[in-house]
Amino acid sequence: MYRVAPIYDGSSKVVLPTCMYKLPSIYEDGNVGKAPVQQQEITNGEVGSPTVMQLENRQDSLLSRLESLRGVLNKMKVDLGVTSEPEHRAGPKDTVQAKETVVTEKMQQRGSVQDIVICASPSQPPYSIWPLKHLLSKQSSVLLACHTHSSISRQLPEKVRRLMDQEAVKTTDRSCHRLILTLVWKEMEKDCEVKVSPVAHVPIVGEVNLIRYLGRLLTPPYDEGDPLVATEVDVWLERVHQRLLHGTQKEQKALLQEVDAHLESGGPYLLRGGDSYGLADVALWSSLLQSGLEKAAPKHVAAWLAKLEEDPVFSLPTRQ
Repeated sequence: MYRVAPIYDGSSKVVLPTCMYKLPSIYEDGNVGKAPVQQQEITNGEVGSPTVMQLENRQDSLLSRLESLRGVLNKMKVDLGVTSEPEHRAGPKDTVQAKETVVTEKMQQRGSVQDIVICASPSQPPYSIWPLKHLLSKQSSVLLACHTHSSISRQLPEKVRRLMDQEAVKTTDRSCHRLILTLVWKEMEKDCEVKVSPVAHVPIVGEVNLIRYLGRLLTPPYDEGDPLVATEVDVWLERVHQRLLHGTQKEQKALLQEVDAHLESGGPYLLRGGDSYGLADVALWSSLLQSGLEKAAPKHVAAWLAKLEEDPVFSLPTRQ
C-alpha cells in the first residue's frame, strides 16, 4: 500500500561482543606467568594499590563510625543504669522480651515514669482500676488519666462521665509520677486491652489479666510467697472472669450461690482465713458492678459488698 524508505543501512557491519565485561590487564608486558604487579607492590610494601588504599580508607572510616556509635550506646547504658547482658543464643522474640523486661525493671528502680495504657468500653468499665490505683498509691506516686477515643460517637454514660470528672480534678504534671495509668474509653469488645510497652504490639486482654499485672506491681506482689495462696487467687480470678463477666445468666446465678455459701462458711473475704480483702475480692466487686448483679446479690454476698464499700478504697463517684 505504501512504500517507505529503509531506515537502516543493510551493508553496515554489526560488531558483536566477544566477552561480557572488559577489565584492564593486571599483567605488564613481558610478565606473563609472573605474579601480578599490584600483588608484588603490596607484598614489597613499596607502592600501595589505589584500589586497596580506597578500601583501607573506607574501612577506617567505618571503624571510626562504629566506635562513635559504641560511645553513644555506652552513654545511654549509663543514663539508664542498664548493665551489659550476658551473651546467649536466643531468638528475636526472646531478645525483645528480655530487653523490655530489663528496661521496665530499671525504670521502676530509678523512678522513671512508666505509662500503662488501658483501652476499655464505656459499657464495661474496669472498676478494679480504682481500688488498685489506691493501693499502688501507698507505695508510689500514681496518676490515673482518662481520655475519650475518636471512635466514641455517642455521649458517654453518666457513670463514666462521673468517673472522668473525678480524675480530671486530680490530674497534674505527668512527670511528677512514677506510674501513669492512661484509661482510654474506646468502642471495643467487652474485654479491656492493656498495653504496657511501646515495643510489645500484642496487648494484654481482659480485666482479669490487668488485675494480675497491677497486682505484681504491689509490694509484695500477689504471687510472691505461698504458691498455694497465689493459685487460689488465680482460680478465683478465672471463675469471676469466665462465669460472671462472660457467663450465661444460669452460670452467673450459680456462681453467686457458690460465693454466698463460701462467704457463709469461710469468712468475711474470698480467701479463707484472710483478714483483709485481696485481688479476688477486687475482681468480684468490679464484675458485680459491671454486670449489675450487685442489687440482686444473695445475703452474704450483699453483706460482703457492704463491708467493702465501707473502705475508702472502694469509694466511687458512681456509687455515691
